[in-house]
Amino acid sequence: MGNYDKSQALVIDPLIYSTYIGGSNYDFGYGIAVDGSGNAYVTGWTASPNFPVTAGAYQTTNGGNEDVFVTKLCLVGIILTSGVGSDDQTVCMNSSITPITYSSSGATGATFSGLPAGVTGTFSNSIIISGAPTETGIFNYTVTLEGGGCPLSVQGTITVNAPTVIAMASPSAICYGESTTLTVGGGVSYSWDHGLGGGSSHTVTPTSTTTYAVTGTDGNGCSNTASVTVTVQPLPEISIDGDTEVCEGEEINLIADGAASYTWILSNGLTIGQGYAHINLQSTNMQVCGR
Repeated sequence: MGNYDKSQALVIDPLIYSTYIGGSNYDFGYGIAVDGSGNAYVTGWTASPNFPVTAGAYQTTNGGNEDVFVTKLCLVGIILTSGVGSDDQTVCMNSSITPITYSSSGATGATFSGLPAGVTGTFSNSIIISGAPTETGIFNYTVTLEGGGCPLSVQGTITVNAPTVIAMASPSAICYGESTTLTVGGGVSYSWDHGLGGGSSHTVTPTSTTTYAVTGTDGNGCSNTASVTVTVQPLPEISIDGDTEVCEGEEINLIADGAASYTWILSNGLTIGQGYAHINLQSTNMQVCGR
């Protein structure tokens, strides 16, 4: 092979891959070899204080003058192709992330770790991470290429937000015909079912045990749903035993049944809070309420 004619364009065909190594000072390569997997080995010397080294190397800092180096350049490579910053996303729970894609070379597969539930990674012609996360938190993921003789990995972050929506009813158990107040917190806006609309508080009078659901949205536009059940107790069926006709001045015993506690109400507005009434009657009407 003759000397290279610098007046002509240099064409290397086929070009398997290209890269560069070095730092901010003088770097000289004196030898190169390629193994069976296509990985290149370069030897030379460097005077650069920032010559790239890997963890665990024999010497990781410049010794003061020229240092000998042996560098392995892997055929395996990975490049983010979905755009700068797409590997650092913030999304709402249950909303799809913008797909994160990488192109790779020299690899036969890839493993994925640290992804949130609902998000998966695939390896085929390209590497694609996609899905809708179903849990909240900050997830630092790693994609590691397999094959090619060199371990190579990239990292990214997916942050998943969702408001903590808490719904309550006070009281949560009522008697038929009574009312209770529903309240919710954790968001900045809300939407209730059962036709209640928005707002953080509503007074309701359900006629049977009812579950109310509310969706809260926070300042980031993320939503979550909570529910609360209001238990409606039926009214007791009360009966009264005792004489209904007596002579003036006589006493009678009236006994109520069907509830746990009672309040007797006389026609003059007086009340007797017990399960039975022992009354000296002149002439009166009487009611009993039970719970």
